[in-house]
Amino acid sequence: VSPKAVAALTNLPCVATIPRPGILSWKGKNLFNRPPARTGFNPLRSRLLLAAPGAKVQIIGFTPARKRESASPVVADLALMLARAGHQTLVVDLHFSKPRQSRLLRIKLHSGLADWMASSDAIDKYIWPAELRGLALLSCEQRKKPAADLMARRPLARILPQLEKSWEFILIDAPAISSCDMLAPDMRSL
Repeated sequence: VSPKAVAALTNLPCVATIPRPGILSWKGKNLFNRPPARTGFNPLRSRLLLAAPGAKVQIIGFTPARKRESASPVVADLALMLARAGHQTLVVDLHFSKPRQSRLLRIKLHSGLADWMASSDAIDKYIWPAELRGLALLSCEQRKKPAADLMARRPLARILPQLEKSWEFILIDAPAISSCDMLAPDMRSL
């Protein structure tokens, strides 16, 4: 499927599509000790890195086409690559029922996105740095409270302008597009 076809179907911009075979082979692999080398990944990586220096922050959402697939390893690979290249990169994990990025990026969470949405605190308190300089994560521990309740209380889209001040790239790891309606209308605005 081409990026143009995805954009037409979802009414959302699509920069690249990545073939399924490489995406599902991540289980058990150490992302820190291997370079990202998936077919289809290099054009996306090149497009992001060739952006003009000083360009506006790039906020990029990643979502699989189907509920049982995962874009999380691609997001983790890309985040590691961008941070290694010296770019300030924030990963936002929107998988409320089964967060993935803390494990993939080896970032221990003490509190996170769901806690921020239930509080009145500043978002920075819930962003956790990785060992790799320039990489951080905004995620959540597994929650039983429905994501829609939390997102309606404190929509993430409203806080993105504040995050843009500190990060060159904000990579959003979201559930499958078919799951977005259950999360909240706010998901589609990301």
